Amino acid sequence: MTILNPPKWKLMLLTWLFIYPLINILFFLLFPLLKEWHQLLKTLTLTLILVPLMGAFLPKWHALFRNWLHK
Repeated sequence: MTILNPPKWKLMLLTWLFIYPLINILFFLLFPLLKEWHQLLKTLTLTLILVPLMGAFLPKWHALFRNWLHK
């Protein structure tokens, strides 16, 4: 049985739907605490949180939509 890769646009859409709300939540929660920090440190902090969350949960997010991805 051959498993086809899903269309890239579907993967990009699902990834964006995962990341966009997460970034907004992190902005809302973190940036008031970090308002005095330099922008580069804010971005570093955001990515230090975001990238591991993506690594842990994005595969599960894609698996949740497996049927749609492979239509």
